Amino acid sequence: MIVKIPVLRRFCPSCGKTTEDLFEGLCSECFLKNTELVRGKKRIELGICYDCHRARFNKFWREFPGMGAIIQDVITRNIKPRHGVILRTHYSEFVIKGKTEVPVKIDATLSIGGKDLSKKYDAEIVIFPEICPECSRLRGGYYEAIMQLRGEHKDEMRKYAETHIHNYAKDEPNAFITKVEELKEGTDLYIGSQKAGRMLSVAMRKAYNVQCTITKKIHGMRQGKEISRWTIFLGPDKSKNSRDNQDSKGAGDASAVQESNDSSVE
Repeated sequence: MIVKIPVLRRFCPSCGKTTEDLFEGLCSECFLKNTELVRGKKRIELGICYDCHRARFNKFWREFPGMGAIIQDVITRNIKPRHGVILRTHYSEFVIKGKTEVPVKIDATLSIGGKDLSKKYDAEIVIFPEICPECSRLRGGYYEAIMQLRGEHKDEMRKYAETHIHNYAKDEPNAFITKVEELKEGTDLYIGSQKAGRMLSVAMRKAYNVQCTITKKIHGMRQGKEISRWTIFLGPDKSKNSRDNQDSKGAGDASAVQESNDSSVE
């Protein structure tokens, strides 16, 4: 005798549909209909700098390797998936011309009960082109230090400075060269950050074995504090007597950084 074992039938309590699988007590359609796999803002605004292409989130500017990295970071920051959900984003290539609205398709996939359930969402990223503070200063000729390059290595030192100044941009946003001035006696570089200028001068002093002298001159006052501009000299020793004295004493490095202060106000 063959005994037939009845197959247990499951019903979705929401729609009454017969199904083999229930997800948290519901069929897949009702589960996805009543469950949000992600939460967060679906319309996100950010600024992109015209010149350096850094992105602004609220009041903070960040640098990214490309527009794709910006879009991915925006989605990650603003769209929060449910635990176990994997997000995939899709968008078409675009060109920023004024206010730009970028539609983004989001595929959210949840693995539950050995099954993958997917749900699609629409988001929109609104990009506003603007100028970041650092590029605004650069456009306006802002500088905190003048680096004077002198001697036979001045052309090589200029190339070195122009190539390596951006290495300090992570810690010093104003690490840029505003202007290059060619003079009869050498080349002057106008640098946006005193700290970046000093770090750069230390590296150049060692690379080209030249003297480095920093002169600080008070430029004005801001909110009750003195504002100074630096002159950083890189070149041959301007004082033979100073060099002879150092040699005779047998102490110190002839190319060490020397600093002086000038209390006059421009």
